Amino acid sequence: MRLIAIATIFAAAMSASGAHAEDWSWLSFSKANALTAGRFKVEVDSTRRDGRPVWIAKRVEHPAVRGAPEQTTWADSDTCPAMMPAFATLQSIKPFTIMPPTLPDPKAPVEIPSVAVDGATFQIYAHGVWAKDQPLGEILLTGNYHTPVADWVEETMKALASCWGEQRPSA
Repeated sequence: MRLIAIATIFAAAMSASGAHAEDWSWLSFSKANALTAGRFKVEVDSTRRDGRPVWIAKRVEHPAVRGAPEQTTWADSDTCPAMMPAFATLQSIKPFTIMPPTLPDPKAPVEIPSVAVDGATFQIYAHGVWAKDQPLGEILLTGNYHTPVADWVEETMKALASCWGEQRPSA
């Protein structure tokens, strides 16, 4: 039921805004490796096919090998049954606690943070609603390995692994 509600909210918002698959703005997620320079970004939007909403995902992969061409692959919710359940799990990401800026305690010992030069930057950008009858909002979450953001991106890419193809889906 929750999956249907998510799809209905996004489809209604897309119809109301007049947006289409060229806008690539409703959901995106990415991973950029710190040391190897390899990265990918998936952008998701909806279009209408035969009068019904369909999700289309575009993945652009930048190989870690310098000078290697980027690769673009595509998937859609008609041919990839894993897409909607994977996107629905966005709601399961643990809440992020906002830490307001504070001044350090001048009496506290100075801690030198460790610096990590490896790892990866994971990002999720999505639209959402604040509450019933309120306008849409946007959120950008970032994290390194072992964060809810990284876990969601990695699990979603595993779920969609067999869905990607070189042919752009028709609208």
